[in-house]
Amino acid sequence: MEIPYQGQYEKKQYLKGVYRALRPKTWVSILRFGLFLVFFVLLLGVMIAEFNGDGLQINEVARLVRHTLTLIILAYVSFYNSIRIYQKANKLWKDPITPAIRSGVVSNQGISFRSNTQQWNQFIKKDVQDDMVVLLTINHQFAIFPRSFFSSDSDWNRFVQLVEAKVIEPK
Repeated sequence: MEIPYQGQYEKKQYLKGVYRALRPKTWVSILRFGLFLVFFVLLLGVMIAEFNGDGLQINEVARLVRHTLTLIILAYVSFYNSIRIYQKANKLWKDPITPAIRSGVVSNQGISFRSNTQQWNQFIKKDVQDDMVVLLTINHQFAIFPRSFFSSDSDWNRFVQLVEAKVIEPK
């Protein structure tokens, strides 16, 4: 059984696919955001307590600047992964090969890209959505398959079934 695919990425599709391939686990994102909120509330409380009084002295202004810089650094560290993924996706999109037409065949053996075939056992992560499938290989390369790459709903459904059956994610 062979399922042909062919298509060209739209920028929005591609950026979404790269994000899905590279995003951290959900619990990591929740933990980072939670820690950011906790420290934000603590810093805000300290700032309000310090400046709740009679006017700002020069040392209090310096303290305010220091707290603001701390908050900016904390926000950057908390959202670093999302920033990095967005930068990487935009860099990859600027490569002239990326927006080119993609075509190949999906079979029981694997997925053919141009002249080579990736065996199913080379894929270690899958993200299956209604409109897109993103696969990650052992070498941390990813393959993005939007729904529009397949000519019919039956081809898309067979492809999704193959991905669900053949890509086994390690625990």
